[in-house]
This record gives sequence, C-alpha cells and structure tokens, in this order.
Amino acid sequence: MATITSTGQDYRPGINPWLIRLPILVTSGILLLALILATLIGLFQLRFHARIVPGVSALGVSLAGMSPG
Repeated sequence: MATITSTGQDYRPGINPWLIRLPILVTSGILLLALILATLIGLFQLRFHARIVPGVSALGVSLAGMSPG
C-alpha cells in the first residue's frame, strides 16, 4: 500500500537506496584509484626507461639518472 507524503509524492517503503549506491561508489573509487596508480607507475617506467632510478648509489657515488651500460 502506497502512502502519500506531505509533498504529494508517492512513498513506498522498501530497500534503502544507499544499500545499492554505496557498493557502486566503493567499487568505482577502487577502480579509479587502481587506474591512477597504474598510470603513475607507467609514467615512472617511461621516465626512467633504461636509466638508474634516483636514490641509487654505490660506494658513496650517486648513480641516479645514469644508464646501466
């Protein structure tokens, strides 16, 4: 049985819409975070392709930015 609210809208008791929205929002957030992380890792790999990454040193000599060969 439907009930008419004071605003004139039909109200039907049922499932709370947040029970549907919340899992969709969480899943979307996780997918967006994974996409951003994958993009950042890919950009890092492109930036330092065939180069030694910053922060690497051997016997006190910084090797950052050098090529391995």
